[in-house]
Amino acid sequence: MGSRFEKFSQHARLVLSLAQEEGHRFNQNYIGTEHILLGLVRETEGVAARVLSSLLVDLTKVRSGVESIIVRGDQPAQGEIGLTPRVKKVVDLAVDEARRMNHTYIGTEHLLIGLLREGEGVAAGVLESLGVTLDQVLAGTVLVLNGNQLTELPPELWNLTNLDRLNLNGYQLTALPPEIGNLTQLAALDLTGNQLTELPLEIRNLTQLTRLILTGNQLTELPPEIENLTQLTRLGLNGNQLTEMPPWVGNLTNLNELDLTGNQLTELPPEIGNLTKLTRLVLNGNQLTELPAELWNLTQLTVLGLRGNQLTELPAELWNLTQLTALDLYGNQLPELPPEIGNLTNLYWLGLTGNQLTDLPPEIGKLTNLDWLNLTGNQLTELPPEIRNLTQLTRLGLRGNQLTELPPEIGNLTKLTRLVLNGNQLTELPAELWNLTQLTVLGLRGNQLTELPPEIRNLPKLNQLGLGGNQLTELPAELWNLTQLTVLNLGGNQLTALPPEIGNLTNLTELNLNANQLTELPPEVGNLTNLRSLDMRQNQLKTLTRVIMEFMDRGIGVFSENLYDRRMSN
Repeated sequence: MGSRFEKFSQHARLVLSLAQEEGHRFNQNYIGTEHILLGLVRETEGVAARVLSSLLVDLTKVRSGVESIIVRGDQPAQGEIGLTPRVKKVVDLAVDEARRMNHTYIGTEHLLIGLLREGEGVAAGVLESLGVTLDQVLAGTVLVLNGNQLTELPPELWNLTNLDRLNLNGYQLTALPPEIGNLTQLAALDLTGNQLTELPLEIRNLTQLTRLILTGNQLTELPPEIENLTQLTRLGLNGNQLTEMPPWVGNLTNLNELDLTGNQLTELPPEIGNLTKLTRLVLNGNQLTELPAELWNLTQLTVLGLRGNQLTELPAELWNLTQLTALDLYGNQLPELPPEIGNLTNLYWLGLTGNQLTDLPPEIGKLTNLDWLNLTGNQLTELPPEIRNLTQLTRLGLRGNQLTELPPEIGNLTKLTRLVLNGNQLTELPAELWNLTQLTVLGLRGNQLTELPPEIRNLPKLNQLGLGGNQLTELPAELWNLTQLTVLNLGGNQLTALPPEIGNLTNLTELNLNANQLTELPPEVGNLTNLRSLDMRQNQLKTLTRVIMEFMDRGIGVFSENLYDRRMSN
C-alpha cells in the first residue's frame, strides 16, 4: 500500500489487511470507512478495540451495525482493492493524531480517532448510533495507553458527562480533581489500588452512583460527602486505614454490600443497624472486640465476615440472622460456640479456624446445609456424634486440634471430597472412614498412626494423600492401586523399604520420602515419569541409583543433600 504506511504498527497493518478481506467478502472493489471499522473490531488485540470495550461498547453490535448498512456487490472484486478518498482522509487524520500525541507510529487507536474526526463516513455514523463520541475515545485512549502508570487523569475525561461507568483500577492516582463532579451520570466508579488519601468535595455530585469501590487506597477517614450518595448499593472500602466509621453511614440505606476488610476499626457505630438491605457485610481484619446490638437488625444478611478480629464472645442476637449462608469467624478468640448456632440452618460455609474451641455443641448437627466446615487450629479433643447429620459436607478441616479419635459417625459424610486431619493425636482410624469414597484429598500428617489399613483401597479417587510424620513401618499393598494420586507424602515415618508396586502410581508429581530409614529405591520408581519433586533427605541411601541420576538429568527436583554432594564430587 505504499510508503505512507511505513509507520503503521503491526496491529494497524493487520487492520488494513482485514479491511481488505471485508471488502472482498462484500464483493466491493474499494476499502471504505465501514471496512476499516470492521477491521478494527476484528483485531481485538489492538488499542482501538480495547478502548471501545472500556467504553462498554459491544463489538458484535459494531459489526452488526455496519453489516446492516453495507450493500453487497453483484460481482466478486478482483485483486487488491484501493482506499476511498474518505479513507485516505482518515489515514491523514490518524497521522496528525499520532503526531499530536507525540507517537512515532500509527496505531489502531489513531485510525479510530481518524474515523471519528472525519465524521461523515459510514463508520462514524455507526459509532455515533452506539453513543461513541470523539471525546470518549480520546479519554479512553489515554487511559488504555498509560495503563497503571497514569498519575493524573486526562482533562478530556471530564467532558464525558454521559459516562455511566468509570474504571480507574490500579493506576497511581494520589488525588482526584474537582471535575470528577461533572460526571453526574456515573453509576459505577472503581478506584481500586490507587494512592488516594482523600476524595474531593465534588464527589457528592455523583448522586446516581450505585457502586463505589475504593479498595486498596490510603484513606484514614470516610469523607462526609459520601453521605449524599444515597443510591449506593455497593461500597468497597477494604484495604484502607480507616479507624472509625461515621454515624452517617446509617443513611446509606440502599446498601446491599459493604466491605471494610483490612482497616483499623475498633468499633462500629450503632447506626449500622439502619442498613437493613445489607446482604453482605465483611469486617475481616480489623480490631473489633465486640459488636453493637444494632447489627442484629440486618436480618437480610447472607454473608458476614468477622475474620481476624479480637472477638471473645458472640452476642446471642447473632443467631437471629437466619438468612446467613456464610459466616467467617476465623482467627478470633472464641472459647465456645453457643447452642444457638443451630438456628443458622441456611449456613453453607462456616469458618472457625484459629479460635480456642475445646468442643462443639450437639446443635452443630442442625446445620444440614453445610458444604464447608473449617475448624483448623482449635483445641478440639472430640467431635460430637451429631456430626453425622452434616451429610452435605464436601470439605472438613480439622488440622491442628487435639483429636485422639474420630467418631464412627464420620462415615455418614459420604459427600466429603476433602478431609484434613493433620496435626492431631490419632492413633488409629475408624472403619467407617473408608465409606468416604468421594475423597480426593486426605490429610493425616503429624498424627501417631502405626498402620494404614488395607481399606484405603476404598478411596479410588484420592488425588492427594498426606501420611508424613506418623509412625508407619510398612504400607499396605492396596495403597499402590490408588493410581489417581498426584501427591503422596510419606516423610517422617519409619519405612525401611518401598515395594516395586510404587511404579504403578504413574500420575505422581510429588513424592516425599524425607526422614525415613530407606537404604535403596526400587528401579520401578523410574516409571513415575510425571514426577516433578522427589524428597529423599535424611534417609540411609548408600548409592546414587541410575533412576535418581536420570531424574536429576531431567531437571526433576531431587532433594537429597548427601547424594547431590556426592554427585558433584564425581
